[in-house]
Amino acid sequence: MNKHKLWILIVLIPVIILPLPSIAQNRNMEQDMDLAEYKIINEKVAKFLKAETIKVRRLSFVDRLQELLPIIKLRNPDDIVGEDRLNKILKTFGHENVKIQKKGNTLTVKQDSFVCWAHQASGGFKYTAKRNAVAETSFREFKEAVNTALEIVEKTKIIRLTEGEEMDILSVSAINNALATAEKPENPQELFISDYYVSFGRRFNGVPIVGSYLVFRLDAEKNPVMVKMNWREIIGPGEMVTPMKKEITEILSKHPDYCRAFGEKSPQDIVITQMQSGYIEAPLNFKQIELRPGSLVSFKMRPAMDEEAVQLVLPLEEQYADQSILGEMMK
Repeated sequence: MNKHKLWILIVLIPVIILPLPSIAQNRNMEQDMDLAEYKIINEKVAKFLKAETIKVRRLSFVDRLQELLPIIKLRNPDDIVGEDRLNKILKTFGHENVKIQKKGNTLTVKQDSFVCWAHQASGGFKYTAKRNAVAETSFREFKEAVNTALEIVEKTKIIRLTEGEEMDILSVSAINNALATAEKPENPQELFISDYYVSFGRRFNGVPIVGSYLVFRLDAEKNPVMVKMNWREIIGPGEMVTPMKKEITEILSKHPDYCRAFGEKSPQDIVITQMQSGYIEAPLNFKQIELRPGSLVSFKMRPAMDEEAVQLVLPLEEQYADQSILGEMMK
């Protein structure tokens, strides 16, 4: 490269769709929850996860819960979320004897090499290593990134699956970098991938837990430089419940938040653009003690059909039709 030119780095983050053999070839693809099934190649990982394969979940699926199923009891966050938990998280990444600060309901640690926080409402956390350099990845393909992330899960035991619980893959994406001159940024002369993101979710007795995630960012040397998790600990099943069998647009049209925003508009005016149904895990800042069935729904309204990015959590039990199933929000 000409050392007299000024070079700039352009960063792009496209999502990689996993091109794996579909397990739904003989079924209606619009109804299927899974894109593919991925074989676990590391024997230690397979033993830890108690599975030979791990499924790849669709971003959107219209499968609805119809059968009798148990609610899921969660461990009370008051029993587990504190400095001890944050210290265990940090020890996983090689940090000990650090000073922890409390800011509201969040415990934080900031040092020259990393920053980490954990929310006391849920136990969810984010760890980020500070870096100054960007280099081309040593992964040959995205499957290696998935394998590496799974090996980190097994090595660190960052999660522990209870009876009936299993992991699945939510997404894999890569950070693409384009090196170009300041004079012609639209004509990059060098393209390379630096980091990979691998996101996992989970299921209970085959039913997805929507809102649960464990995300790794892996750098050029295959090291985790960011880990983020919203994954409340499951104690076990509770009482059995039966989800509503009404059309999802009818359930949506009766939801208090919908009524406040759209009044008496007919269910026929609703166009569902994206939906996931299962157990619903609350965001990090909610104090949640159980998981109940629901649907996370994005929709548009006729006649405008604008991309309003409207999204609601719909309870799928009659007794919770006018209530939240997310628990108490802690600010």
